[in-house]
Amino acid sequence: MPNAMKRLKRVVFAICLCLAVFFLSSTMTATESGLGLKADFGILPFQVLSADHVDSGGQKGGSVVVMQEPTPQDLNRGFIEQLNAVELKIVSNIAWVLLVSTDNNNLGTSDDGTYIKPIDDFQLRAGVGPYISLSQKSQKLMEGSPGVLIPSIDYKLLTDSDTFHPGNYKVEVIYMITSL
Repeated sequence: MPNAMKRLKRVVFAICLCLAVFFLSSTMTATESGLGLKADFGILPFQVLSADHVDSGGQKGGSVVVMQEPTPQDLNRGFIEQLNAVELKIVSNIAWVLLVSTDNNNLGTSDDGTYIKPIDDFQLRAGVGPYISLSQKSQKLMEGSPGVLIPSIDYKLLTDSDTFHPGNYKVEVIYMITSL
């Protein structure tokens, strides 16, 4: 699989190079003093997002999160927190915004089947910013300038010692970068 990915990247690079040459439109114009050359070119927007060193090959990537069982301290505190839960790598030649969403409508059902954990009990943040609750609607997690950035994402699962129901709670977080 890695060799196939390398070959695919080489083919994509070759195609991009050919397109760049094609878009370098050169025109010759006749003038009284001789020939003139005019060259116009443009640099196309480029964005790549990868999670935990796995190249998604594009602007969108995902991460499945399985939350651990809370400790008594987690239940007293009201949440389970996983600092630096996932590391992203963002490469862009234009200003960008990182959006997060999920296709899941809940985090799963309790072991006894009597409770469905709401999706908004799962929160995340980039760096030291405020946590936001995950939803099926895309939300801005952070934004940045052209270049390479490697942000760490923290996860938090809200718990309550009075209402917590043991279960296998998990969610797929979808990350997407787009231009500002």
